[in-house]
Amino acid sequence: HTVDNALHDDFINWDRVDVSGIDFQHDPDRLDIQEVTARKLYARVIIEPDSSLNVKRVLSGPGATLVAPSAPHASPVVATAPAPPAPRSEAGSSKTASSKTASSKAVSGKDAAGPAPPVAPMPMAIKKVVFHAGQANFSDLSVQPNFSSGVQKIEGTVLGLSSKANSRAKVDVHGAVDQYSPVDITGDVNLLSAALYTDLGLNFRNIELSIFNPYSGKFAGYNITKGKLTTEMHYKVQDRKLDANHHITIEQLEFGQKTESKDAVSLPVKLGVALLKDRNGVINLDLPVSGTLDDPEFRLAPIIWKVFVHILEKAVTAPFALLGALFGGGPDLQFIDFQPGSAGLDAAAADKARAMVKALNERPQLKIEVPIAWVGDLDRPALVEARLLTQVREAQSAKTGRKKSPADAPEFEQLDPSAKVELLTQVYAKDVGGEPKFPQEVTNLKTKPELMAAKADFLEQALREHIAVTDGDLTALGQQRAMAVQHALLTDTQVDPERVFLVVNDKAKNQDGKVRLELSLR
Repeated sequence: HTVDNALHDDFINWDRVDVSGIDFQHDPDRLDIQEVTARKLYARVIIEPDSSLNVKRVLSGPGATLVAPSAPHASPVVATAPAPPAPRSEAGSSKTASSKTASSKAVSGKDAAGPAPPVAPMPMAIKKVVFHAGQANFSDLSVQPNFSSGVQKIEGTVLGLSSKANSRAKVDVHGAVDQYSPVDITGDVNLLSAALYTDLGLNFRNIELSIFNPYSGKFAGYNITKGKLTTEMHYKVQDRKLDANHHITIEQLEFGQKTESKDAVSLPVKLGVALLKDRNGVINLDLPVSGTLDDPEFRLAPIIWKVFVHILEKAVTAPFALLGALFGGGPDLQFIDFQPGSAGLDAAAADKARAMVKALNERPQLKIEVPIAWVGDLDRPALVEARLLTQVREAQSAKTGRKKSPADAPEFEQLDPSAKVELLTQVYAKDVGGEPKFPQEVTNLKTKPELMAAKADFLEQALREHIAVTDGDLTALGQQRAMAVQHALLTDTQVDPERVFLVVNDKAKNQDGKVRLELSLR
């Protein structure tokens, strides 16, 4: 009676329940029911402001002590479930009082007997359970603003419930969340046996994500302005072990106003969503969860959230690795390498640019930043060498009277020392002025080959020291590199130019003698 009242008040009630085919005749110690029909069954699950659950309070039984969750370092909230009302006695209050005294002595007296042996549960079977026009509501008062939702129009059957350990009841129940979002629950269960078994699929479709703003604002740090949710969940419990998989599809998710929640994850959530969302605005996630029901720390919802946050964290901390795995380019997709002093893309860099174009096409919300950067220790000497070589080639071209094309002229390094000295002396006279003055350690050399080689080295070094590479020259080189990457991303592609930004920063480093630029996503 007491449990029934508690259920009716705090958890569940019904308009009408019909039970047919109860059979005690063949075996008085066994309960067999042909059919239970529940019409307008209504269930209400409430998470209280202290995070306690009304269902747990009801099922704990009267007089049980409940410890509600509390904030860290705070004292737990202790409550006692209401005790059953005193039974009425036909013989009056004196009999009731005496029976209470006797009962008290029987339980607490020194002569009290030991605990009674456990009573084996009665074997039972329910052939068919039918639901008509049921409803289940869920409210969470622990978040602000409070969250509420419900499943309407619950219809369906559960066939073959039994307390036999190896029995499997067939579940086929369906309804709708807030009328327009279908829900179905199908599979096998064993709810009446001590050997709990569950193999259920739960599918929710077309759920409006904006109703979850209390959670989105608290945990993601943003309110949701638009989005649809579809979930395909599968739970299997056998031998107290849970294996669960959650396939989640989120369509057209858009965030709005940022909240000031202290519980929000410290991650760039919008970037993570942009990385996970495909070109059609769809996010597909698989969230597997496993554990044992005997673990007191095992809680399904926090674990699912933890798995989701891990996916989000992995995406935003290594976004290019994710894109490289999905669309090619490898885990170092964000790195473009250049030869020192050069702004040309080699074959490897061009391949990465093509992979990045594919990634940007498939993730249309992403924007990319290309650095205007350089490495002075590598680029400055390389620019000096490039200018020296240009000057030597100009002198070489002038000497031949342009009778030969630059392609036909021998490379400077292939010339003999005497020819090198002749060309370098012309460059020296033009750029430095006058005849070069060689140091004594050069002029004292006796053999001509050694003398010419020493003079060539001296002239090359003197010309290098005379060539000035300014910071403006390095900036221009950085701009040329960024524009080369920009050109590769935008030429003959579908990428919107507004998504590619050239940014002045220091994201360049020496990588095995090459200048490595690091791209960024926003």
